[in-house]
Amino acid sequence: DIKAIVRNRSFMLSTAGFTCVAFVAGALAWWGPKFIHLGLTSQPGNEHVTLNEVSFVFGAITMTTGIIGVPLGSYLSQRLSVKHPQADAYICAAGLFISAPLLLGVLFAVRVNIYLAYTLIFFGEVALNLNWAIVADILLYVVVPTRRSTAEAFQILISHAFGDAGSPYFVGLISEAVKRMIRISTDAYANIESASAPLGMLSLSQLAENVTVTTLSTLNATSSSTVGPFNQSDPSDSDEDSPLIKFRALQYALFTTCFIEVLGSAFFMLTAIYIVRDKQRVERAIVGNQSNSASAHRLESSVSDVEDTLPPSIRQRAIAEP
Repeated sequence: DIKAIVRNRSFMLSTAGFTCVAFVAGALAWWGPKFIHLGLTSQPGNEHVTLNEVSFVFGAITMTTGIIGVPLGSYLSQRLSVKHPQADAYICAAGLFISAPLLLGVLFAVRVNIYLAYTLIFFGEVALNLNWAIVADILLYVVVPTRRSTAEAFQILISHAFGDAGSPYFVGLISEAVKRMIRISTDAYANIESASAPLGMLSLSQLAENVTVTTLSTLNATSSSTVGPFNQSDPSDSDEDSPLIKFRALQYALFTTCFIEVLGSAFFMLTAIYIVRDKQRVERAIVGNQSNSASAHRLESSVSDVEDTLPPSIRQRAIAEP
């Protein structure tokens, strides 16, 4: 069964696209409130905003978009699939493709207008949630009935293992790496500025030498903390970073979610190429099984009819013989 499922291109491509959906959903659920809170507190006058307040609003928006987006995806599928057999794959692709620029706008709008950011989050997550019901429907008609339970378990495993289970860690890993780069560049720039202060007293060659030595010493001092796994302790505690640095680092890390959405849209577009063929293959298999069952039933009925026409003595003799 697993070998046949892996060879099913529509199922594998739709599973890959759904994994991208789960990746983005998991990353937003974990880091979304934190990112919005950092964007607000980095602005003067918003220092009083708490993370709990932002989490409540973000959770309410996420719940509402799920209530709207999932039935909307199912409704669009039922309306469009009548005339367009590939509509399910196109709806999923369009949902991810529309959601990507909306969520990208959120990453820039948080520090400009929080109400605009919440509006973009709402429509971006509605577009993202169009996929959930449709992906389950795709699985049901591109996989034969005897393998659907295995395919469902396989899809759940892949989408969660490579999607929402790992995306929060992946985004956090990128954020920490970006913060280290910001610290290195900031320290190097500060040392260069301090070295270039007595410009009138030093020649250009002496100034260049001082700047080079200062920069290299700074990089050597910080490189020891960046060598090895990312989870090693940093000499400067990340809690000492300003909210703006944390915001920028998390902003760059969340850019990956937009890329993942575009990638997921591409997977669903590829699904549209094979979905009609795989659906017809399943329909033929079901019709073949039904015809075989009907033939077996007719054969059993005809044998029973023949037995009924035999004299009682012959019937009893046939039953008695092994």
